[in-house]
Amino acid sequence: MTDRRAAWLVARREIVERARDRTFQTGTVVSLLVVVGVVALASVLGGGDDRFTLVVVRGDTESIEVAQAARDGLRATGTPLEIRQVATLEAARGEVREDQADAALLGAGAQVAVLDGLDGEVAQALRAAVARSSLSAALERAGVAEELRLAAADPPVRLAVRPLEPDDGGAAGIAFFAALLLYGQLITFGLWVAYGIAEEKGSRVVELLLSATRSLPLLAGKVLGLGVLGLVQLLLVAGVGLAAGAALDVVDVDGTLAGALAATLGFFTLGYVLYAALFAVAGALVSRQEDAQSTTSPLIFALVGAFFVALQALQEPASRLAEIAALVPFSAPMVMPARLITGDAGPADALLAIALLLATAALTLALAARVYDRAILRTGGRVPLREALTGR
Repeated sequence: MTDRRAAWLVARREIVERARDRTFQTGTVVSLLVVVGVVALASVLGGGDDRFTLVVVRGDTESIEVAQAARDGLRATGTPLEIRQVATLEAARGEVREDQADAALLGAGAQVAVLDGLDGEVAQALRAAVARSSLSAALERAGVAEELRLAAADPPVRLAVRPLEPDDGGAAGIAFFAALLLYGQLITFGLWVAYGIAEEKGSRVVELLLSATRSLPLLAGKVLGLGVLGLVQLLLVAGVGLAAGAALDVVDVDGTLAGALAATLGFFTLGYVLYAALFAVAGALVSRQEDAQSTTSPLIFALVGAFFVALQALQEPASRLAEIAALVPFSAPMVMPARLITGDAGPADALLAIALLLATAALTLALAARVYDRAILRTGGRVPLREALTGR
């Protein structure tokens, strides 16, 4: 039997056996329910109050008149508009920055300060109000009678909208979700590799398997099979989450989301290969599943640390910490997709991270194959890592 054929048979066995496992099935269902629940909760909480709050500066007569005209125009559509007056322009901008108001009307009603975007219906009402105010003032200066001014048609007018904090299109939330998914998948399937190897070694099943094939295709098949299963589960959870988000109008399924999903899947694959090789070493060094906890603990701590670094990097995707963490192979699988989603990293950064990940994963796989080959048949106590590497 060729090595490729042997690796494929082992991989298929892992996929079939694990897919039938109640733990895997229950975990998948729970993950799907959690994702749908989070999306539904975001939909409910995101609905909020339909009332739109507009801030104007006390004493700015033109802005107040524009706001009142917009409120009257919106009343016919059933959209409530609350007008609040503050003392200064800076106070008006502060209300918007602190999310105490949706927008601030500035500069004689011709400029609007918003946090990230302006509601389309409100923007239309404000444009119409500014147009009427501008036309009325021009006609009044020309000496046109009031009744003629009121009868004049509304001309088009440009309303300047100034975002105080540009909208990221929900990229930060998507990036956090991607990092969380990757963290959970890497730990779950990494532990499955370690515990599976320790179980086969303790039950001596591995001796039967090695009588039919070499150790390298056996290790490759296990890593490949569990990796395919993890990738399918990740696709399923992400797909259901996106479908639920689109159905409940929480997210817009567009090119950004497609790119986010592709980046997440790609870096999961590379990160899984790296960590699966390390978890394989952890499993091969012990003879029982119960002992695997001691060898897998450092890897779990490393993943937890990488996840917290990713969370910190998400707070400031353009920071030096995020730049470094996105290139370090052990944290890159969680940090680089987030930076790509938020737009703080480009294709060149991603290619460099991929190159470093591939090189590290190849080296780790080579070391894992050596340790696995020298330790898999040794039972009894824990095999020292140095002894497994050197053969002495």
